[in-house]
Amino acid sequence: MRISTYLDSGGAETSMRLYLKELSKRNEVYLIYFYGNDKFREEMEKEGIITYQLPFSITGMVRSLVLYKFIKPDVVHTSLYKAEFFGFLLKIFYRCRLVTNRDVDIWDFSKYRAFNRIIDKIFHKYLYYLFVDKIIAITHHIRNYMLYDFGFRTSKIDVVYYGLPIKNYTKKKKRLNNKLVVGFVGRLVYQKGIDTFVKTLLNLKIKKKIEVVVCGDGYYRDFLKLVQKYMPKNVELRLEGHVKNINSYYEKMHVLFLPTKYEGFGLVFIESLLHNIIVLTSNIKPLDEVLDKHALFCKSENHECFAEKIEEIYKNYDNIYNNLFKDIENHLDKFDIKKNAKYLENIYLSLTYGKS
Repeated sequence: MRISTYLDSGGAETSMRLYLKELSKRNEVYLIYFYGNDKFREEMEKEGIITYQLPFSITGMVRSLVLYKFIKPDVVHTSLYKAEFFGFLLKIFYRCRLVTNRDVDIWDFSKYRAFNRIIDKIFHKYLYYLFVDKIIAITHHIRNYMLYDFGFRTSKIDVVYYGLPIKNYTKKKKRLNNKLVVGFVGRLVYQKGIDTFVKTLLNLKIKKKIEVVVCGDGYYRDFLKLVQKYMPKNVELRLEGHVKNINSYYEKMHVLFLPTKYEGFGLVFIESLLHNIIVLTSNIKPLDEVLDKHALFCKSENHECFAEKIEEIYKNYDNIYNNLFKDIENHLDKFDIKKNAKYLENIYLSLTYGKS
């Protein structure tokens, strides 16, 4: 039984849906979620995943207890605070085998940093994590954060990367054809470095044609509309909003430019590599782990560096591409959904072995 706060939101939810589809090929899978749309629910149910949307309320809590009693799952796996609270109740009432995800640590980037850290430690370190049977860290960076910065010394933590269908990798390098297509894929929020993104475009010195395609929506959409008219003449800034078929946009991009300020994992970067797109992003953790030597990096707010990198890509596209995509298959193999779903399944089996 997977309990998730969201069914559709970002990379974490995309990866969760892919994991559940893969696991459902060999297991009976139930999904409880609080927020999401019917499209993804229908998608899950077509794969044979039995899905329930519950309110985060007393009524939802009672219904989750009844569902657990009826279903009797071998393992309960939770994601984010609200789902963790339901998982905690199931652990207390039924002593279920409980697995939880640790996806991201963003407290250093919040104006409520001190308060959030206190709540995090009280709920997780001194309560919830004491009851869980396994903690899934999505990167080694998150695992090390928990062990050393967070101070929760335990042997319960396993690292399982987010996964994608790596078999879809095509090895097809794009042609430049006198126009560089730069893509931005993500929510238009502070986290994604919109300020640095705009400053970079305004400071491009190269005079050749650049098409910049922004796929995503959010708080800064109106700001981007405003700055469109201030772009250099050779820079065409297109705001596509939320797109249904992102793959059709990936197929035309040469560069993914995402000067993000913090990430838990960044599934969009692996998607870009699968589509033979050069990644230009911030030199922050855990992106050094997720991307390794297969991307170009600058300090997260150094727009001058990012502008220079885009100009360099235009001038030396073939050489840069060949260097970044050397041995790419070995790197992408770490994020194979089939392999990582099997790893997650083995963790579940290790908890249920011998259970009556």
